[in-house]
Amino acid sequence: MAMAAIWGRRAQEGSATRFAAKLNCLSVYLTPRPFNLSTGWANATSALSCLEQETTMPRNRSGMNKLFSDAIKMGFAANQVMGLRLMKIAMGGAGGRRESKLMVDEKIKAATDASIEAAMSVATGQPHLAADRALSVYSKRVNRNLKRLSKS
Repeated sequence: MAMAAIWGRRAQEGSATRFAAKLNCLSVYLTPRPFNLSTGWANATSALSCLEQETTMPRNRSGMNKLFSDAIKMGFAANQVMGLRLMKIAMGGAGGRRESKLMVDEKIKAATDASIEAAMSVATGQPHLAADRALSVYSKRVNRNLKRLSKS
């Protein structure tokens, strides 16, 4: 019984260490500094890659830890997409108008698809997977937009 208590305490300490490493990655991104186009996206990208390294190390993450880290990663990517979209819209012209229309259409479709995925999870008796499945819909769309907007 004493060995089980020691092992459980070590597992908790390992989780605390991984959590501290994640917070350290986030502090790189969240530290206030003047925004600069050349370094602003670099800071976000370095924090995202740091967070990815920290979150991909343990393969057996619990459900809430996985959901938390996936949501954080998607949030960083969404922030980059918003910045790239705003720059494209600010340039104006046909490309800016097309991007504005595409943005609204994609948001409506993503919200619909995420709601359907969550409802299907509940309907099939797996309500514990609803949030993860809805988040995966948004993550795929955000990553696709990041790839598309980074090229142009």
